[in-house]
Amino acid sequence: MICFKQNVSCQGLLEAIQADEREARVLYACLQDWKGQSASVLREQVEAFFMETAHRIREIEEQKNALIQYVHYMKQVDGAS
Repeated sequence: MICFKQNVSCQGLLEAIQADEREARVLYACLQDWKGQSASVLREQVEAFFMETAHRIREIEEQKNALIQYVHYMKQVDGAS
């Protein structure tokens, strides 16, 4: 049951990050009409945010999958005893 709770909280974290990213993409779309150096700087910062968010989502997914594999392995080991 512990794994299930961890998976739910991990899923909740992923959903929160993805919701933040969706909100940032809506705001980013508004920047398309902006002109000038400050708009370019802000676009670069938002794009960096998107890249970092994608990286962190991949890391969380990888950690979640590793935990699931480990739990399956431990169940097999426990069943073999």
